[in-house]
Amino acid sequence: MLTSQGLGLAPAFAAAGGVSDGDKGDITVSGSGATWTVDAAAITLAKMANLAQDQFIGRTTASTGVPQTATITAAARTVLKDTTVAEMVDTLGGAVSTGTGGLVRATSPALVTPALGVASATSLTLTNDLAVADGGTGASTAATARTNLGLVIGTDVAAYSHASQHMHGGLHEVATATAGANAIPKAGAAAMLDRQWVPAGGVERYHKAGTTTYTAWYAAGGANAVAMNTKTLVANTAYAIPFVAPDRGATVDRMEVYVTTGVAATNIRLGIYSNLSETGLYPGTLLVDAGAASSATSATKITLTISQALTPGQLYWVVCVSNGAPTIRGISSNASLIDLGTADSSATTFTTHITATHAYGTLLTTFPTAGAAAATIGFPAVFRRYSA
Repeated sequence: MLTSQGLGLAPAFAAAGGVSDGDKGDITVSGSGATWTVDAAAITLAKMANLAQDQFIGRTTASTGVPQTATITAAARTVLKDTTVAEMVDTLGGAVSTGTGGLVRATSPALVTPALGVASATSLTLTNDLAVADGGTGASTAATARTNLGLVIGTDVAAYSHASQHMHGGLHEVATATAGANAIPKAGAAAMLDRQWVPAGGVERYHKAGTTTYTAWYAAGGANAVAMNTKTLVANTAYAIPFVAPDRGATVDRMEVYVTTGVAATNIRLGIYSNLSETGLYPGTLLVDAGAASSATSATKITLTISQALTPGQLYWVVCVSNGAPTIRGISSNASLIDLGTADSSATTFTTHITATHAYGTLLTTFPTAGAAAATIGFPAVFRRYSA
């Protein structure tokens, strides 16, 4: 403000009166007009700077400071508009049934706890078989485990054989016998056969396979360079004669007998049984029933087609049974390659085969347990041929 200082004096400026202290609406003045304070909640959104879509006020810098604008995505905006958790789960693709790829609700779908077994201090009990890929065998039995691991006995790995485990001075030990049920001789008697030896690389190693060049048939229990004779069968009697599979393994594709004297309305049935055990030299489980054919005509071959793989070096039994008394090729007892011992030292002939009562018909799954060691002169010549 300009004021006069009197006649002849220069005028002077003086400060005008300031804004008085007090609430001026959205602003409060204090300190004789020196301090102006914006009232709380006085600035509305309309008075703030304009924002672009999907921007909000916040702070993106990792420190304390003035507010900044940040951008929210369209996907996040769709969730922020939801008013309940359920709506948010729906927006985010919540699962409504058992499956994969969605969020899980508190009540749906029902959660399934994996069967992990019960752990203890020393073991883990599994509900399911542990897969090979996880360090297990994928099996609950030894046989299935060997299959899953590629260790099938007789296919992927050689079976244990008493013959293959013992070699002495160029000889193979191919059989043992002890007293006991189904041992040779009968249970309760001392076993006379301890070990049987044949030359290493001998008869149990080489067998002709196939029909190229010539065809070879092998008679169970037969020995080379000994003339065959004949054997008249007894009706409803199973004759079991042992033989050893080649060391290389083999597949039998034919079984055959030769009828020298036929009998009307008679038939002969052939088959192969496994051996009971390493020490119980006795027919065990039926491997193949080759079928039957008529033995009514004399001078006739009965040839039956099969396909039976054999485990290298294992003992097997060919079996024949008839419903009558035809006569077929036979082998004299002194020609048998594989003897089964004797009842005692007073015997004059070796045991060469087993006989048992067997009603004619389909061969029994398990060879009759009441069989007897036979040491009679001659036994049936049951031939086999190898395809491999």
